[in-house]
Amino acid sequence: MQKLAEEHESLRRTAAEILVPVLKSTERWEALVELYELRLSVETEAAERTQTLWSVAEILEDKLGRPGDALTALLRALAERPEGEDLHAEIARLAALSAGWERYAAALAERAQSTFEAELARDLFVRLG
Repeated sequence: MQKLAEEHESLRRTAAEILVPVLKSTERWEALVELYELRLSVETEAAERTQTLWSVAEILEDKLGRPGDALTALLRALAERPEGEDLHAEIARLAALSAGWERYAAALAERAQSTFEAELARDLFVRLG
């Protein structure tokens, strides 16, 4: 099913709905991360993409013991939802665990410079300090 989803973009969402519970119950965490990445390729809504990336981060940290990779996933989510307080709190926690403060600062600066929303840019620059 996963190979079919990789080859046929139109089936990715359906395949994910079917396979996510199976991969969770069999604890195939790497395969689940790969499946979430496939699902991301067809998700267009920022809220959906943020939730999927958050799920990826949880698996990477909790199940695979890779907080640095979890941070990478949430930094990607930052592009989708830069105003999310809960997202910033989790990114800060992971940055502390994985010596990722420079990566967080770079992502904040990049997002602040690329937005046309003055208030959001100000908030992101304030986080930079």
